Amino acid sequence: MREQPVLKENFSNAEFRQWLIEEHIWEAEQQMEAMRINDIAYPEGLGVPYEQFMERVRREGLDR
Repeated sequence: MREQPVLKENFSNAEFRQWLIEEHIWEAEQQMEAMRINDIAYPEGLGVPYEQFMERVRREGLDR
């Protein structure tokens, strides 16, 4: 979950449940994004360092 302090006392029960659902969805999206990036095949013999290749993949949105 995101690093932010949240006190349940500041929300109604319905608001807190909605916030919790949104946090779980956000966390799942982050995990899915990480898996998508990890699934992209690095072409051997490309002549570009892996980190540079992955930075371009992320920058250009090719991991989507």
